[in-house]
Amino acid sequence: MANEVEKALWLGFQNSADYRDLAEFPRDAVERTLELYLSGIDDSGKSANFHQWTVQTVLPALADFMEMPDLKNMPGADGFTIFSFNVIKRFLHYLAETGTTKIQTAALVAALDRYEQMLDDQLKEKNLAATRGRDFDETGGPSLPAWQEYTANNIQRYTAKWVAAYLKSPGWRKDRNPGLTRDTLELAVEQLSEQAYDTYRKTPKSWTKKVLSSVLCGYFVSNLDLTAAEIGAVIPVIGHVMTFAAEQGWLNANRAENYQRYLNAIAPKAVAQAQDPNNFGPAKQAIIQMRSEGIEPDDDAAVQAFMDKVNAQRGLDSAYEGGARLPDGTDFTAEEFQALLADDDLMTDLAVNFDTDPQENYLTKPHVTEVSGRRWRQADARMAHGKSIFFGLRLWLLRTRYPLTGDSWQGAFKLMDVLAQLADMLYSQQLVAIDECPAVIWEDFAQWIRQDGYEPQQVLALLTALMRMLVDDGYLSAEAGKRNIATFQPVVKHRQGNVISMKAARKRQRRKKR
Repeated sequence: MANEVEKALWLGFQNSADYRDLAEFPRDAVERTLELYLSGIDDSGKSANFHQWTVQTVLPALADFMEMPDLKNMPGADGFTIFSFNVIKRFLHYLAETGTTKIQTAALVAALDRYEQMLDDQLKEKNLAATRGRDFDETGGPSLPAWQEYTANNIQRYTAKWVAAYLKSPGWRKDRNPGLTRDTLELAVEQLSEQAYDTYRKTPKSWTKKVLSSVLCGYFVSNLDLTAAEIGAVIPVIGHVMTFAAEQGWLNANRAENYQRYLNAIAPKAVAQAQDPNNFGPAKQAIIQMRSEGIEPDDDAAVQAFMDKVNAQRGLDSAYEGGARLPDGTDFTAEEFQALLADDDLMTDLAVNFDTDPQENYLTKPHVTEVSGRRWRQADARMAHGKSIFFGLRLWLLRTRYPLTGDSWQGAFKLMDVLAQLADMLYSQQLVAIDECPAVIWEDFAQWIRQDGYEPQQVLALLTALMRMLVDDGYLSAEAGKRNIATFQPVVKHRQGNVISMKAARKRQRRKKR
């Protein structure tokens, strides 16, 4: 820090709960950010007596900081902007809460909320212009920060510490119930923290209700070896762990209070999802079936024999040999299934029931008005969206014929939602439907997702399977399919996501109950 005022502020901030909320970030980066920010106040001549600072003192310096040309034009500027805003926001909150300045907490919170919304709108507009609107999925949008091994490991380290300390506290003895074990709680906090960061880049200090709901009602239900009762028992107690962490000064108290409220509201929804076996992924289905047959997951020979039997009968999900089951549980015999595949009108009628955006929100999102003489039309946007739902359901029903890399695509709604968002993006920015998109656009998309997307190999494998199905079923010419598939083939090594294997499935099982 450059002067005595800044050094004093930095020292006090380092000992605060607000500083601990930034624990996942390198200390030097936090210090350098505040040094640059405070130098802006110093340049204005208002830093002589920081006790006299008000919201009107600190907000203009924040705006000046965010507009610094060198920062706006640097590589990774968006990620640095988000990081810097969070650091300065925590610092200003510390100043307001400690009463060392004349900054009023309510006025500061309101001003920062308005600024954060403006900043968010600017970043969205910038990404829309830079990527021609390819913000097709929160898990892989251009604004999503890069996955960092250091951050992921740090999250697992400090959340494990939180749980271990909580389990030794009187709160655990008070909050637990007969249906909840220590191992279940440890597994739940570990997996929630891991999935929230891996998928959404959210740490336990920045979870949102949407992220919590997505992981708990989605991943927990489809992948973890937990019953509906266990899920219902553990979710509220995750909130108690967060409250305990806040009491120790490890987490912001207001954030912990919000988490408890969110989790209490999410728990019944997650339980309802977990009561429907159609929401289980293949690994969880396999574990349940093996358990019902008395097969121990550690018995490799028995497990392999079980898997061979499952593969021979074309999976667990159909009650009929050669048949199929819709996402809502409706079973088709082999004859009925073949008739469905041959009847596009019937498939379309069924697919509408599984549309992941029935409110047609995609029609309200930004879009181009004209591309190469083609003009945006609402009817065409609806048709492009409808095709994606149609093709998504068809591909999911044929997933044994076109193997899909990654457990995520085994869930019908996840697969259909990703294809729908992709199709909506293609039409809104290129005015083409997913089966009409030329190789040059696919090549551009593939290059982008390899560089900035989450689990790019799995997404490109999904598109490869889609193209093969379109060619085989006559929706796309062989030549066009070959050109499109070629754009997906180059493989760049990325960190792999949670691809399901029997080994991985065992990891998600309950540990031996203590």
